[in-house]
Amino acid sequence: MSLTAEEFEKFAALLGHAVLQIQVLEETLAVHLVIVHKADAKAARRDIETMFAKASKQTLGQLSRAIQDTGKSPSDLLSRLEHFVDERNWLVHRSRLENRRDLNSDARRSQLIGRITAVADDALSLLTTFTELTEAHLIARGLDSAKFKPVPMKFTACGRVTPTKCADSTSRTGCAAAMPCACRMHYSRVCTTVDRMSARQKSDRRRDDLCAGGLRKRGQLSR
Repeated sequence: MSLTAEEFEKFAALLGHAVLQIQVLEETLAVHLVIVHKADAKAARRDIETMFAKASKQTLGQLSRAIQDTGKSPSDLLSRLEHFVDERNWLVHRSRLENRRDLNSDARRSQLIGRITAVADDALSLLTTFTELTEAHLIARGLDSAKFKPVPMKFTACGRVTPTKCADSTSRTGCAAAMPCACRMHYSRVCTTVDRMSARQKSDRRRDDLCAGGLRKRGQLSR
């Protein structure tokens, strides 16, 4: 049985919802790759900016392989991510060719909708897990967890984003407004951490220099 116009509109909204969740996951993985596996306390801000720019251009598969190659992520999480990459590729590249006739069958259409819904749900689950891992890493590096602010976006079942309060205290609605804000928040966090750790290292070096200077002065006076 062919879809009605209303049914097709709902199906198209579900597709858009899934794709948006995938895009947020890709951004989350790029941030995770840079913060957890690339940047360190000695990295300059401009170097981190270069890392972010490079990671943001990588595909989901490339990000997945880069994270896997570090050998530092849980194997079960990597397996979930690898399976998700296959499902993402099916949805983005092959679903229309392989499953277009399923829309004309009530039973197969239901299965297709279930599979697309699972892709969206899995994307949300993975991005939540990787966000938590990234934030745990930042806390371990010295960032105050009280300064964390929730990512200002919440997808509804139809793929829309509910209005939230952004980190810059400006009311924003819609995916185009919310997602860049989330990236800026992640970027601000890692740069703040790097800056603080750099300042701490400089403070430690100054303290060591003062101690060394004091010891030399004592040695000269005792002669």
